[in-house]
Amino acid sequence: RFFPDELKVVHFFPLIFTIGWLMIPFLWFISKPLFIATILGYGLFKSLIFIDATTKSKSLKIGFLSVVAAFIQLTGYGTGFFQEGLKRIFEPETHRETGAAIEYPS
Repeated sequence: RFFPDELKVVHFFPLIFTIGWLMIPFLWFISKPLFIATILGYGLFKSLIFIDATTKSKSLKIGFLSVVAAFIQLTGYGTGFFQEGLKRIFEPETHRETGAAIEYPS
């Protein structure tokens, strides 16, 4: 929101990640194959993080904590991106945050 020209496609990935895992319970009722594919996709993601972190650190504890940290980080970025997007959409044009100060209409 502060630097709209710096927005890239990659900034949407945490939002997609967050929406995806929040939709898992609903996918069971919508499409069982899509539910299974999503579970397998997130399982593969978690496995790759766990294996990479465990082999690099030679610690199972670090591998587990890396999976937890990745989910927390991606969910945090995804929800923050979503909240800022909503602010951008619903905030009046006369009330924009500039990054340095809030400009109030006079």
